[in-house]
Amino acid sequence: MIQLNPPIPVKTPKGKAMAHVLIDYGPDYDLMWVTFQDDTGECWTWQNKDIRGQENITLDRIPLRMSAYDIHEEMRKRNAEIARLEMQLKEVSYPERKDVQTS
Repeated sequence: MIQLNPPIPVKTPKGKAMAHVLIDYGPDYDLMWVTFQDDTGECWTWQNKDIRGQENITLDRIPLRMSAYDIHEEMRKRNAEIARLEMQLKEVSYPERKDVQTS
């Protein structure tokens, strides 16, 4: 277990966070990153595959394009929004139109 000093800014599935501790269980396991979420303060532990370093202009870490992780997260958010809107549409009742004749 290693305390990161200074903490490392990372992106997690729950948003931006600061990684404070790195846990290494050995060669057969992923590294585990203990983070505190920026917006909620929640403490979460993530595997390597779940986190990415945040953009940092000073260190020339500027995203030139979206990573597969970012595309996946963006699609997940959009799909959730589409599902929410579809549910709202199902709840709307439309008045019957009188100018349309049905046979």
